[in-house]
Amino acid sequence: MLRMTQYRMNEFELIKMVTHGAPVSLDGLVCGVGDDCSVVTGHGGRDYLITTDALFEGVHFRPDWISPKTLGRKALAVNISDIAAMGGRPLYYLVTIGVPDKFPVKDIEALFDGMKATASAHRMHIIGGDTCGSKKGLLISITAIGEVEHAKCLYRKGATPGDVVYVTGTFGGSALGLSCLEKGLRGIEMREYIRRHDEPTPRVSTGLWLASSSCVSSMIDVSDGLAGDLGHIAEMSGVGIKVHADAIPLPEGFIRAAASCQKDPRALALTGGEDYELAFTVSKNKEALFEKMLKVVLPTFNHKIAKIGDVIEGKGVGVIDMHGAHLPLVSKGFEHRF
Repeated sequence: MLRMTQYRMNEFELIKMVTHGAPVSLDGLVCGVGDDCSVVTGHGGRDYLITTDALFEGVHFRPDWISPKTLGRKALAVNISDIAAMGGRPLYYLVTIGVPDKFPVKDIEALFDGMKATASAHRMHIIGGDTCGSKKGLLISITAIGEVEHAKCLYRKGATPGDVVYVTGTFGGSALGLSCLEKGLRGIEMREYIRRHDEPTPRVSTGLWLASSSCVSSMIDVSDGLAGDLGHIAEMSGVGIKVHADAIPLPEGFIRAAASCQKDPRALALTGGEDYELAFTVSKNKEALFEKMLKVVLPTFNHKIAKIGDVIEGKGVGVIDMHGAHLPLVSKGFEHRF
């Protein structure tokens, strides 16, 4: 995401302000504000998952950095990632688009072609939305709807001391890609990181498997930075989390590429954001079973699953090196500021 300066409150403070007094218990409402999706009662033992994300020109993207079709793919993918984080399957989406004056019709078509490509890959269908003009650049807001078996839905709340922290995939690549775009570095070595930033892959099949494993106690998708999003699990679960910095999986060649951009690879991996991987905890008494099951299924995934830490008594997220020394966190991750 592009950086913002001078603010009165961050996004989480704003959310707390506007949702103060929001109902936590309503007929048909399983989970309201505070997780990756809201959850409402469905039929036949299944619940509906509802999430929304917006992309604003100048805040989340620049038109000279990403093609309209790729932007369309990303806009829907980041919503699907929220559904994956609850162990759900995406079904439908609605799109609201604000179009600036003289925005080419061919680019609008390409934008929706990108969404259709992502939707087709996940068997989703567009069922509505809205259109309007925009004085401040392109706006895309998507609401996605999914479903999950009631008994298998995973939440940020649920981790307990002794549980083990795992992640899918690798971290820091998207943040490095953003840095490359900001610095105008588009050489062959950097293209993979720019691709990671522009084309996230929601881990739907992995999320479904994790939900069905009966071993996972909490889960979140990593959009704002690994440390910050693990902090949400810690806060919602009333626990602390200890992360082993050297256990965090990194993309191949990442340390060298980060150095060439004068970036700290550890900081990018911990706080960079927009990785759209899954971070989850495995119940302490089910770790051996989980590892046994994982050995069987991991070859069918196209990504890693790695153990990176532990759930402990306390609060917040701490990071230690291979010698057990605590490492400072300059930032917990990306925050919109107003």
